[in-house]
Amino acid sequence: MAMLLRSVTGWSSAFGPIEVWFLFRPSLLPRQHPDMFPRSLIFGLLLAMVMACGPSLVAQAGHSKLWGKAGEAWDPRGRLPDYSHAGYRAGDRPLPTVPVKANLRNFGARGDGKTDDTQAFRKAIAATSGGALLIPKGRYLLAGDLHINKSDLVLRGEGDGANETVLYFTKSLEELYGQRPQWSWSGGLVRIAPSLAPKKFAMVTAPCQRGDTTLELSSTAGISAGSLIVLHLDDDAARSLGKHLHNDQADPG
Repeated sequence: MAMLLRSVTGWSSAFGPIEVWFLFRPSLLPRQHPDMFPRSLIFGLLLAMVMACGPSLVAQAGHSKLWGKAGEAWDPRGRLPDYSHAGYRAGDRPLPTVPVKANLRNFGARGDGKTDDTQAFRKAIAATSGGALLIPKGRYLLAGDLHINKSDLVLRGEGDGANETVLYFTKSLEELYGQRPQWSWSGGLVRIAPSLAPKKFAMVTAPCQRGDTTLELSSTAGISAGSLIVLHLDDDAARSLGKHLHNDQADPG
């Protein structure tokens, strides 16, 4: 069953520009059930909802209690995670402009909106490095997900309009891999992550809290200034870690 992606862009006082994506099944759209949901009824319901909720939403508008107006309320030990170092080179460097190294069409991609181009994408990603993989204008159907497991590779389209470069995924992660709780906050149809498991360097030997800037380790061998360190935490039988991540307000999914 095909899935449609639609996005709405806006501005968040806490995080700046944001983009929200909506994922839905065409078969569930009211327009495919005209006898049950006439367009006039749908429009009337939407209008009534907007009129009813409008004043309430305006009254509730304000600054986040966790962030404040410009970050002055943020607490490193609070419930709001710090994503300020996410992105290319921890967000400290501008995105580079790299040369085109390969063209997706040379790997058999059609981009005609009818042919499944998943294997062409996977072959091109595997064969390209040190620059950009050009994805010419077209509508590319993808029945599977894409995994980029190496550095120095950019997927570059030719515009983001409806008649330019469009990647159309026909299946959700649930349809591909089954129902999993983490799909609500993790995973993606284009996944960028190394294939190899992280190498274990040491154990944390003293208690610490989120927001701490120093850790006591069993060994510092193999670790140098500037290294990217991943902390791996295992939950206990009572699932206390998952509950903590939900601020003790709900059981983990």
